[in-house]
Amino acid sequence: MADQPCTLYPASMQNRPTAGASPLPYRPPSALPTPAWFDPAEWLRFDSALINAVYRCQRCGTCLTTDPCQSMLGGDGSEAYTPRARIGIIRALLEGRIAAENLPARVIDAVNICTYCNNCAMTCMVNVAWVEDLADEPNIPSAELFDALRLSLLDRGIKGVR
Repeated sequence: MADQPCTLYPASMQNRPTAGASPLPYRPPSALPTPAWFDPAEWLRFDSALINAVYRCQRCGTCLTTDPCQSMLGGDGSEAYTPRARIGIIRALLEGRIAAENLPARVIDAVNICTYCNNCAMTCMVNVAWVEDLADEPNIPSAELFDALRLSLLDRGIKGVR
């Protein structure tokens, strides 16, 4: 059996040299650079690690399997109450695609009922190195992200945020 060629991959993919073919070396989230377009004066609560965490979210939905997520349990069952949606809102705010003053009431409610338990970060599979205990920091520090969102909205005087 060992002498038979592999049939899982096309012939062009078999017996490829491995020297120099490794992926980019792992860099912890806090070591990634801040995007050039980001204006730190506008979003004081977001440092480079938090900004990069927003962009590492693949919106896969693994965080939706968080067992005791109070914001998903306390919401109306809509996407707005999920960690994935809050990260999407943060991204839209940072990019200027939505103004903080125009956030719907259910988004403000979702921000308010998050307990910052970080369970969604514990189920996140984006950073395989962290999941496999090969890295020191989680890929998406959800509690820090959601607290920075809440504080940023408070800084802007958005009504309803507590």
